[in-house]
Amino acid sequence: MKTKIFLIRSAECEGNIKNILGESKNFAITEHGKRTIDVLTEYFKNERIYRIYSSESTMCLETVEKLSVELGLEIKKDKNLQEKFFGIYDGMTWEEIINNSQELKKFRKKKIEILGIPKQESTKQVEDRMLKVIENIAVENLGQNILVVSHGVAIETFLRAVVGIPYSEEKDKYFQKNSAINIIVYDDELEQFEVKEVAKIIY
Repeated sequence: MKTKIFLIRSAECEGNIKNILGESKNFAITEHGKRTIDVLTEYFKNERIYRIYSSESTMCLETVEKLSVELGLEIKKDKNLQEKFFGIYDGMTWEEIINNSQELKKFRKKKIEILGIPKQESTKQVEDRMLKVIENIAVENLGQNILVVSHGVAIETFLRAVVGIPYSEEKDKYFQKNSAINIIVYDDELEQFEVKEVAKIIY
């Protein structure tokens, strides 16, 4: 039996437009973000969603709140869907980070695997928890359409783990814009995921 998972990134928030690293803080959704929420709500109303799961952040919860009311579904929160934790620089702007460490400047537009940040969560740790939580969701809802909302780096890390492509390759393909939709199918007989669509934008 197969489970279809719509994995989406949260709508645009103030932290995104301020170029803040990580999303551990609860930022307000922007006006643009609110408009994309309306578009997502209309889109998913017709997808026969069985359950909705979300990171505990307000950005993710607000992204699917309107849809949950429309469908009469509870949003199930899971801390394992949270964004990657960037250690001592989590919640800081890139300008602040570079002022603290010129060495990190070279990583700004190269890849998400930013090395050398004290106390940060490793890519392997993010990969492990995302694979585990999404597999658990798939197994608990076999044969259903499930909506999962998470964060940009966490989602990209998951997708790359599934297809076996490191951050050094195909950088743009797996990058997640706000409100991007990814479609993944989990086959319980094979016990594996298949990525059907990556970073689809409908607004």
